[in-house]
Amino acid sequence: MENDFDDNDDGFSDTARRSRLALFGKGTLSGPDGERRASVAAKFYGENRTGGPPNFTDDLRGSDVIYGESIYTRRGELMAEAWPPGLDRRLRLSGALTYHDQDSYYGTEHYVGTQKIAFGQATWNQEVSASLRVLAGASARYDVYDDNTPATATAEHRLIPGVFGQGEYAIGALTVLGGLRLDHHEEHGLVTAPRFSAKYRPTEATTVRASVGTGFRVVNVFTEDHAALTGSREVVFEESLDPERSRSVTVSLEQIIPFGANPLTLSIDGFYTRFSNKIIPNYDRSPNLIVYENLDGFSVTRGFSVGGNQNFTSIPLTYNASFTVSDVYTQDAGRRRSVTYAPDFTGSFGATYTLPPIGVEVEYAGRLTGPKRMPDYYVESFGRDRWSPTHATHDLKIKKEFLDVSGPTGIGVDTYLSVENILNYTQGSPLVDASAPFDRDNDGRPFDTIYTWGPMVGRTVSVGVRVNVR
Repeated sequence: MENDFDDNDDGFSDTARRSRLALFGKGTLSGPDGERRASVAAKFYGENRTGGPPNFTDDLRGSDVIYGESIYTRRGELMAEAWPPGLDRRLRLSGALTYHDQDSYYGTEHYVGTQKIAFGQATWNQEVSASLRVLAGASARYDVYDDNTPATATAEHRLIPGVFGQGEYAIGALTVLGGLRLDHHEEHGLVTAPRFSAKYRPTEATTVRASVGTGFRVVNVFTEDHAALTGSREVVFEESLDPERSRSVTVSLEQIIPFGANPLTLSIDGFYTRFSNKIIPNYDRSPNLIVYENLDGFSVTRGFSVGGNQNFTSIPLTYNASFTVSDVYTQDAGRRRSVTYAPDFTGSFGATYTLPPIGVEVEYAGRLTGPKRMPDYYVESFGRDRWSPTHATHDLKIKKEFLDVSGPTGIGVDTYLSVENILNYTQGSPLVDASAPFDRDNDGRPFDTIYTWGPMVGRTVSVGVRVNVR
């Protein structure tokens, strides 16, 4: 995708130019009865991505002549798993090696980051009785991370060993599961993560689920939030960031409603997660800064969703729809604020229609996004809207199968034609003061790229071919 287009006339390409190569391969070893004994998979991903004015090229990366962003990414993964013979698949061994390298310029800001991860895990799954099943295991993760930012003075080497176990007990219509995970972090000591869940199924048509659990996360800001590098804002760390911790509760109800041979499945889900030490970038402190710090108070994500799906037998049609209402806010020093860029509600809907005589499948998918609160500075200084508008995007995909991989030749071939964002809906320019990208002050009008709430790319047509070999 090397062509420039600037439909919103802000002088910058609406989407980054990019050249990408992705390779994936997987092999599976089966036993005499067809059971899977081992598998190995490998991935390689390479991408050159360039954004900015149409006359910006990679030859200008890092210069202050024209503001542009150039990102070179190389990533490789190797994954394997095995079930040793003679143990009835009770023992499972798995591991992965990952290498990720990024060399990028955001204007004159140079960011080079490398991450290497080695992961290994062993689990033992044992059926103790007809009602009780237990699972236990151990894992180890070795992570090496280095970049050229002030946040990483020297390369970080992190070894995280862990053990875990869980028990699942079924009695009548009730199934309960309890588990505990223990991980040891060199900087943070022993981390415990208990969880408990229950499922109650009084009839074949009704299922009730509930779960509680905890979470723990060490954040690498520059790998997870590229807004820390883009634009003209300066990144400020006001403290040594502590890991995020969370406590979650979820409850759901699934009900199957009979409609002859076309049952309708309805679901209702409620969720509540409370974060402590939440790391939230503050864009409102100053127009020239992004301030990263642990929240003194707490952050909450809560809400509910409803959904349904139905598969017809008289006609080859299936459809699904869901709607989620969310309340995402922070509570700090007695002040409650909605979190920026978090939509009040989202929705999804789709349908699939199959034409068996000609082997064609037509898929439609739509997404609805509610209003999001935008950073205060753009509202007060630039007259931008405080809340983004509600919007929807629509996609269409047509697939046709020419050869079935399960057939005598063992070769499957299918093609697809997809049209994303059919109605060509875009948000307009996300840039603030694009005329002075290198001026951090500019009389209080800094260049910034983060007033983004909706699609930047309009209607996109893709054609693909897939070949499966057995």
